[in-house]
Amino acid sequence: MLLIFFSLWGCTATCEEVCTTLQSCDALDQGVSHALDCTSSCLSQQEEATLDGNTETFDTLKSCLNSSTCEEIELGVCYEESLYSW
Repeated sequence: MLLIFFSLWGCTATCEEVCTTLQSCDALDQGVSHALDCTSSCLSQQEEATLDGNTETFDTLKSCLNSSTCEEIELGVCYEESLYSW
C-alpha cells in the first residue's frame, strides 16, 4: 500500500519541471523573464488551485505541460478554462 502511494505521489510534474519545459519553448510569450519568476508564479497558482479545490485539475495541467512538445503547448492542448495559466 505504501509503495502505491509513493508511486502515485511521484507522477505529478513539479513547477520547476514545468517551467524548465516552458522556458525551452522560444515561441511562447510567458510574461515572465526568468525561471525563478515562472516557478514562483506556478507555486502561487498551485496554492490558489488548492484553496479552490482544483488541485487535481492543476496537477493534470502541470503534467500535460511537462509531457507536451512546444508546438502542442502553443496549440493549446493543455488549456484548462477553469484555471488561470501563470
